[in-house]
Amino acid sequence: MESRPAPGWAAGTSPVDQRRAQVECARILDDAGIRPGDHVVNLGDETALLTLEALRRVGSSGSVSTVTPVVPPIRQARPIPDGGTARWIGTDPSILDIPSASAQVVVGSGVFAYWSPLRGLMTEAARVLQVGGRLSICEPLHAERHMDIGWQGISRSEVHFVHAAVANSIPALRAAHLFSERGIVLSGQLVGLDAGLPRFDSVTTDLRDADSVKAYLLRPVTPGGLSTEAMMRKVIRDQSLISRYEHALFLGAEQSGVRITERVMHLTAVRRVLSP
Repeated sequence: MESRPAPGWAAGTSPVDQRRAQVECARILDDAGIRPGDHVVNLGDETALLTLEALRRVGSSGSVSTVTPVVPPIRQARPIPDGGTARWIGTDPSILDIPSASAQVVVGSGVFAYWSPLRGLMTEAARVLQVGGRLSICEPLHAERHMDIGWQGISRSEVHFVHAAVANSIPALRAAHLFSERGIVLSGQLVGLDAGLPRFDSVTTDLRDADSVKAYLLRPVTPGGLSTEAMMRKVIRDQSLISRYEHALFLGAEQSGVRITERVMHLTAVRRVLSP
């Protein structure tokens, strides 16, 4: 039986989220066109899913460099039979301790949307790719996020205040709400990454009981960041407002359900030769 390292999961991640992440991981790597012997650079990977699956795909002659300041579960994972060599680089993705033109593939999930200025991250991704190398990423579009719920015990203006307070609480979230497909395509073109047309999916999360609401509130707002609940308590002084917001979520889930719809963008690009 194959020895498979167990991916790690952030607090509050439900089984549904885990299955969704596995499907997303497979699509990113399929789009990347990874071949045996490739060197893959993975920008951020808290769960180790991308790293582990990429290691299988590159085979024993390939390698995967995972770049994240968060200690990834891959460090504690057992080696994959016939898998590639794993390397963890403990820096942020805009400072890659990787030689130029040394990678055939760069992949990432939920990294570019939280980065500002975006061009710095794109520049590093382009630098480490060989000419003809491929970038494959999946990013959330926070500006198009929607919650379908009949709010009870709290006004619409108060709900808007809670959401706005969280959205503006840290630079990463402010960048995420400004992130767009047009911006990332243009920033890539400026550094030599020619992207095809982005593809979009709608991802839904249904909260239908108290446990699912708790899982949602404990889910990190940004990769490696605080949970939704912790972020609210950090940036909103009125604790009674937070209690009413959370109570409204519980009521909505138990009575008619809460549906959260998020759009995600899949983008692939190829490293071209820059003109002199």
